[in-house]
Amino acid sequence: MATRTAQIVVLTVLLSFPIQPLLAGAEPLHLLFWQGEDVCEARNVDFRVHPVSAEESRILLPADPARSSLWFSPTDAVPIGEEVRVYYQRVEKSQESYVDQRTWCLGLLRPPGQFVLPDLGLFPQSWEGPHNVVLQRSPHPPTWGGFNVFQMVGDATRGYRELYWDQPSEGEAGATIASSTDGIHWKKDEDRTVFTEHNDAYSLVENRTTGDYLLYQTRLQDWPEKPFVDNLPGKRRVISLRRSRDLVTWSPQEDILVPDGRDAPSTEFYLFKVFHHIDRYVGLLMKYYGDPEKPGKHSAIMRYELAFSPDGLSWRRPYRSTDFGTWTYATPFDHEGRLCLVCYQKEGITLYRMRQDGFASCGSDSEGSFWTKPFEVGGSETFLNADCRDGEVSVAVLDEKGLVLEGFEGSLCRFVSQDGNRIPLRWNGRSLSDLEGRTVHLELAVRNARVYSMTEE
Repeated sequence: MATRTAQIVVLTVLLSFPIQPLLAGAEPLHLLFWQGEDVCEARNVDFRVHPVSAEESRILLPADPARSSLWFSPTDAVPIGEEVRVYYQRVEKSQESYVDQRTWCLGLLRPPGQFVLPDLGLFPQSWEGPHNVVLQRSPHPPTWGGFNVFQMVGDATRGYRELYWDQPSEGEAGATIASSTDGIHWKKDEDRTVFTEHNDAYSLVENRTTGDYLLYQTRLQDWPEKPFVDNLPGKRRVISLRRSRDLVTWSPQEDILVPDGRDAPSTEFYLFKVFHHIDRYVGLLMKYYGDPEKPGKHSAIMRYELAFSPDGLSWRRPYRSTDFGTWTYATPFDHEGRLCLVCYQKEGITLYRMRQDGFASCGSDSEGSFWTKPFEVGGSETFLNADCRDGEVSVAVLDEKGLVLEGFEGSLCRFVSQDGNRIPLRWNGRSLSDLEGRTVHLELAVRNARVYSMTEE
């Protein structure tokens, strides 16, 4: 695997793009410090992505070592109250029943970390244990692909819709729609596919600005000079975008992510999972590389990269050289004070736990500083998410001209040898809310410390 040592981008000059104030609105302020666009006046700081850690993981649903043909792949994670619904695909190709070879199932992650399979009793099944199947495949042999790629949108208030790949009674296999009022009982529109273009590798997200849907689908480009011949000679996998207002009618594929001169020559983009996080879209890019040791065969060489977008359309790749360590179709979620992902691993469904907003951070191994973008102060308590166990962070409040406000100097708000995601910002007992309505910057001076985010609560 490629090294997990984080890519470092040192900023010693002002960012060149114009900074617009972040005005207080209905949502409490939540600032992320993940990339250069998130800050201004940065000096001697770097941005790092933080790969998942095996030490912060555990197996939720173990694989059976005696049944190599059986495996589980999470497709989504939906918090409902204190529990999290973990939807996953159960694949057991040795099953005699065609319908049982691939099924869509449900598990429940409950405090304090229990994972249970509910006995729903919705469908018969040929294996022992709780009947937790929520959707079965079509009984018709597929023309291409299989029963997979279950992408949900909606919520408990509006109900849910899903785009999944299956075979109708007539015609080509393709993307099919199912709907549910509760996320458990699903009604399939199984005699219609909304698109059939091969590839069944895609992820789906709602566009928060326009209300339409964005589908990130793998497409095959002609690539006659492909350096290593695998199972798709002369073709390169890239990521395309399709849009829809109703999940039924889709725009043509438009290529939006294609390997370039900064990528290794054999790079292909195999899958792209996109999800919302606070004020942006985050993409988990699965990069595929042909294996010169296995000509004519599908390669098993993969790397995983985090990308960011303000609108889901234009993407920035600041961490190309850092392997995130895993990939999943399931949307990350907050659980018991941690940011979590459920992923497929050969050992079984694996839960990875990270700190809140812990995908990336800004900081320095020596001494550095940066300003937040200007924002209007609300009336709530303000907290810092930072790790300065081996260093320190100080926070000063600046006016719109960049001058330190009296009584809010950095020497009055200084943290040494601390680590937490809710460190309260106080200046000799004064709170940022004392400046409610004013537009300010915060200047953060860091020494051997990482800062992830800032929130009002």
